[in-house]
Amino acid sequence: MSEVGLTENTILFFHLFSLYSFIVLYFAMLYILNTNLNFIKLVNKIKLIAPLIFMSVFNTLFTGILMIIINKVDISLLIIAMILLLIYLLVSDIKRYKKQKVITSYNYLAQSDFIIYSKKLYIRNITFILLFIFIWDFLK
Repeated sequence: MSEVGLTENTILFFHLFSLYSFIVLYFAMLYILNTNLNFIKLVNKIKLIAPLIFMSVFNTLFTGILMIIINKVDISLLIIAMILLLIYLLVSDIKRYKKQKVITSYNYLAQSDFIIYSKKLYIRNITFILLFIFIWDFLK
């Protein structure tokens, strides 16, 4: 009888898959924000994708912690930076959600401010993630 379990390669695959999946989801959010939709349709589309972003961030965090435990890796500055980046991504998306929640359908100034804020947020998040991937590949 063979033992079935998570190997290091499987965990690394899921870690990288969830990392790249929320980059794709961030680009999808930018596309949605750049299309000319009324605010109600925009919010409905954001509500569909936002849980996927949270799930991807949590999967990345969870598989990263599993890799640390399985490989018995010493906590380095780079790993701490990874964890802080994931926490930043979670907090920034929660703040975006809270800002979106209080906007009414007739407050057009707040709607346009929210769209500009969200675009800047997603561009900044994508930049941080890609920069971190570049630094990780450069140092490894």
